[in-house]
Amino acid sequence: FRVAEQITDCMDSYMHFLHHAHRYANEYPTKEQAILLAGTIQVIILQMAYPQDYNWSDPDVEETDFDAFRKSLENFFVSCAQCFPKLTAPVLISRIEQIMANPSQVKTQEVEAVFRLFYKLYEGISDKGPEWENVTSQIMARIIESGASRSENHTLPLIVLELTARYSHFLEKYPKYLKGVIKAFLDERGMGHSHPQ
Repeated sequence: FRVAEQITDCMDSYMHFLHHAHRYANEYPTKEQAILLAGTIQVIILQMAYPQDYNWSDPDVEETDFDAFRKSLENFFVSCAQCFPKLTAPVLISRIEQIMANPSQVKTQEVEAVFRLFYKLYEGISDKGPEWENVTSQIMARIIESGASRSENHTLPLIVLELTARYSHFLEKYPKYLKGVIKAFLDERGMGHSHPQ
């Protein structure tokens, strides 16, 4: 994981270089570069997922190394969103919609990874106008309806609550979810969670 972390940090630096080069030349990424970026984000999603054998009860060196690698991936993703928001956001949102269409066919670890990146996407997007609020509100409504907050996997309920707090504007458009959201914060999914963080 340490080598992978170093490679990710190098890719992060390259992303900023690419962004500044295009901005200086007043150009947008070529079609080939856009395809490469979309593929990169897909790789980030897959690599972000916790390993099946991740030891939550007694983390060791391997878990610590993975956590550092995962943090590098998060930072890299935020850089992608900051540098190329119109390319990054659609790729992630498209993956969320695919998962929500058939969540039972996707590993829980990947669902959690996608939700975590959706949480981080907020940090990379500077223009949070009406269109952004509409799209994220629709995504949040689908996440709430999916029942992910009741997953037996202890990471999913927590990230859903974090998303609810970060994208709380969705409750203005979908007030029918307010009661359920408050309940989730108070019961075993939130304050009464067996693995509070």
